[in-house]
Amino acid sequence: MKEFEDITTFETALRGNQVAGSVVQGLDLSQHAQQLREVRVTGSVFLGCRLPPDVMADVTSRGALVFPDLPEDLPFRPYRRQLYAPRELFDTFDPSDPRSYCGCLDARVYRHWEATGKGSPWSLLETLARRLHDHAVTDALEEFLAAHERVVAIMGGHSMSRDDASYRDVARMSRTLTRKGYLLASGGGPGAMEATHLGAWFAPYEDDALDDAIRVLSLAPTYR
Repeated sequence: MKEFEDITTFETALRGNQVAGSVVQGLDLSQHAQQLREVRVTGSVFLGCRLPPDVMADVTSRGALVFPDLPEDLPFRPYRRQLYAPRELFDTFDPSDPRSYCGCLDARVYRHWEATGKGSPWSLLETLARRLHDHAVTDALEEFLAAHERVVAIMGGHSMSRDDASYRDVARMSRTLTRKGYLLASGGGPGAMEATHLGAWFAPYEDDALDDAIRVLSLAPTYR
């Protein structure tokens, strides 16, 4: 099944009448109303696309499935087209001002998670938004991993402190594997998983650079 996640590729398919049977995700199609009325859309799925109501009704009547976008007051987009990048999550963060983290997307989403019931959301719409978001991220992750044949994942080890010898060992192992061409992955948590990405980050640098970084980090043994 073809997937369209950028407007340029979709416009090419639209001109060639090749939209039928495809998945179109998170695109603003409000300027393509007339073209959509003129092409086959049978079996197509529109996920969180911006469509005028009459066009939405038209494509649905001709065999397309439309999942409309959710309320715009959510701090995250349920129908993401790509993985998150640090510059997006920490968009307003200034290292010289720790308090600036509070305005970052990462912090805003966390506050929203707390305000809507944490792990047990009280709203069905919130539950749906989270599931759609996680599905979209999983899809983006699978596409990303498909481009990397050699992947090593390190999971667990949350309680490992930064002044633990094992933390240094994991970081060094990760650095070695990265230098050998492996992609290092983790569950994104603290401890051994933090050490995993620390080592991968320092792979291009001299060996002493990683040791120096660990010495600095060990002054704050845990993230708490």
